[in-house]
Amino acid sequence: MCAQVGRDFLWMPELVTTLRYYSKHRNRYKTLDNYYPEIAKCLKKYLKEEMKRIEKSL
Repeated sequence: MCAQVGRDFLWMPELVTTLRYYSKHRNRYKTLDNYYPEIAKCLKKYLKEEMKRIEKSL
């Protein structure tokens, strides 16, 4: 994962965390397609936080 972050895939830790959650809750989310809305929420939250961080630095 460090290689991906080093290549500016900075959202990778959040994605890995949410995919681990998916893996542990397969009884609730039968397929990755069923879990996709949660992945989208995770990335949207990351982008919102990142935008706040960038705005503060300006």
